[in-house]
Amino acid sequence: MNLCLANDLQIANLTFLDSTHIRFDVDWQNAWHSALTDKHDAVWCFVKYKKNNGNWKHLLLDSDPKNHNLSTNDLLIEGQEDKTGIMLISQINGMASAEITLKIAQKMESGSFELQVFGIEMVYIPEAPFFIGDSVASQNAFRQGVYAQDTLTVLPFKIESESALKVGKNEGELYASLDDDWSPKATIPDEYPKGFAVFYSMKYEITQQQYVDFLNSLSQEQQKQRTAISPNSEKGRLALISASQNPSKSFRNGIVIKTSASSNSPAEYACNGNKNTVFDEADDGQNWACNYLNGEDVLAYLDWAALRPMTEFEFEKACRGAENPIQGGFAWGTNLIEDANTVVDSGTGQEKVAETGQN
Repeated sequence: MNLCLANDLQIANLTFLDSTHIRFDVDWQNAWHSALTDKHDAVWCFVKYKKNNGNWKHLLLDSDPKNHNLSTNDLLIEGQEDKTGIMLISQINGMASAEITLKIAQKMESGSFELQVFGIEMVYIPEAPFFIGDSVASQNAFRQGVYAQDTLTVLPFKIESESALKVGKNEGELYASLDDDWSPKATIPDEYPKGFAVFYSMKYEITQQQYVDFLNSLSQEQQKQRTAISPNSEKGRLALISASQNPSKSFRNGIVIKTSASSNSPAEYACNGNKNTVFDEADDGQNWACNYLNGEDVLAYLDWAALRPMTEFEFEKACRGAENPIQGGFAWGTNLIEDANTVVDSGTGQEKVAETGQN
């Protein structure tokens, strides 16, 4: 059984109770829930298992929340139709702790197993109409189909349902470019997530510890596809940075090989942000955003976690909410930006920058 860490989230004391139930403890430091608006964060919990020296597999969980058990009313469980995990939702602000018992939704093979539970902190995005685009006639920006060509005045486009969207340059249609050669000529179907409906978004970028957890659950052949150097490279070698990329300038990536792969087993990875000889210390950057990931790496991680990429529509909804767009606005809701590079307590859970944002 393994202890798994996320940002201010700990999952421990994991055990098989019987062939159909597992139990573990959760300590969640910074949970929040607004009783007035029902806005809240959550933890996406999913389970991996392996038999003997086999490969790690995804464990399916019962979709009915009534078949799981919590030791406190401070949390509740939201089941998932595809059974790939559960959403753990706080009913309070602050520390949330619980003993959790989950019912397994698949018949387990006989024998002994290793088991891991992973948690990813999420944010609930409620159903609501919203705007995409920021009223700037820039390349590839969302806008309404019609605009004043003499002034290049554009208007953001309002998403008011999950219904299909007509793409074009007519009134009431969505357009995404001033360059006709690159603009799509199609209807976005009902099934494509528009962002209007409820969804959850990861609260943070993929952290280096989360990517280490991912790598440590892969076979050696899979590790070769998701790292820049061979899993059988020497202990302490930076795993995501090839020799041609100049490992001496790691740009705050500290994922290293802890144990080299052998003919019988994959590599084991760890964090070493302070670049000494001791791995996984308190200041080794476990909560740093994981750089050096390409698109395939991100997709592989999300697939492993039973998640999907958010759409651009959902991204704008999560950033802006129902507010009117600010011309030239950034994702954080203003058109102001601060070059914040003076790091304090680097690599620790208390890391911050000395600079403050503008109002």
